[in-house]
Amino acid sequence: MASVLVVGTKVGVTTNTKGDFTIKLPAGKNQLLIRFVSYKSQTVTAKDGMVIKLQPEATTLDNIVVTGMVATDKRLFTGRATSSRPTR
Repeated sequence: MASVLVVGTKVGVTTNTKGDFTIKLPAGKNQLLIRFVSYKSQTVTAKDGMVIKLQPEATTLDNIVVTGMVATDKRLFTGRATSSRPTR
């Protein structure tokens, strides 16, 4: 599910599993910021019935440490870590 935020406000919603959403725009606001994990964020002008296609974002995980369900920058990590490699 993606996050849909009205730019310049704290107004936002989350899409359903199909990517559908409904949002009420504050007066004078029509720019939406769409965010989804592993995709490039995109700012669009709101229109009824619009279709938004996000582009995948290629990222590297060389400097990321995953701790349970939380990811943090390697430089900020102060605990113990173990690494694993995929088997072939």
